[in-house]
Amino acid sequence: MFLRSSFYFIILIMVFQFPGFAQTVSVIEKDKLLQDPLWKEIYDQTEISALELEKLRSVLAYNIKIEVYFAFWCSDSRQQLPVFLKIFDLLECPVELIFLQVEKKSSSEIEFYCKEKEVRRIPTFIIYRNEQEIGRIVETPENSILLDLLAILEK
Repeated sequence: MFLRSSFYFIILIMVFQFPGFAQTVSVIEKDKLLQDPLWKEIYDQTEISALELEKLRSVLAYNIKIEVYFAFWCSDSRQQLPVFLKIFDLLECPVELIFLQVEKKSSSEIEFYCKEKEVRRIPTFIIYRNEQEIGRIVETPENSILLDLLAILEK
């Protein structure tokens, strides 16, 4: 009995002492992202400059991976992800895209949506070349998703 009580006490300490310990991140298939009518509408209305798209295509390599941390409830995700999807649908390039849905933080004390990757705000786009992180776009791009990606990939 004492051993069981000690176990529960340790678990409680872990949860309260290390905020963010239990945050959940789920891999979401790309096709599911546009099932939300609002996201689909933004996607359909997005127009991408052919010249900027060609510039991005010219700097993409086969060894690029992008992890996207987002949430359906997040207004910044709603604004940025449909545009990001449209860009990569038009590019038709072999870039590995991984979409990771995060849950709402249960407390203001929780610092990260994903502690392992130090994701504090969403959406967060983490860009890798040869499995090494080369840049991030966090929450709102400085210029646009496309131009910020281009700047990161041209480094």
